Amino acid sequence: MTEQESPNGDNEILNRKLRHDLQAQLINMKGFCGEIERAASELMIYQKSDSCQNTEYTENLERVITDDILPCIKFLSISTEKLDQLIVGLCSSVINVEKQA
Repeated sequence: MTEQESPNGDNEILNRKLRHDLQAQLINMKGFCGEIERAASELMIYQKSDSCQNTEYTENLERVITDDILPCIKFLSISTEKLDQLIVGLCSSVINVEKQA
């Protein structure tokens, strides 16, 4: 019986696939957060430029960026980091259990 045919081999393959698939989604989320952060930075630059003359508009734009967008990005970033740590920990635990079995 080869490693891939054994129960532990099957578990290892499943473990690798789950880890890869879950972490791929995290990478997508991190990339999306980066894009939103970049867009928010560009909005802040535009808001502070001379081409934006409407004071009420610029104040509202700054409020939305600082009070809504940036905290959401921070929350998503922290959550993806925690999820990444959970995935790594879970996969490590599965490997350790398999080694002890």
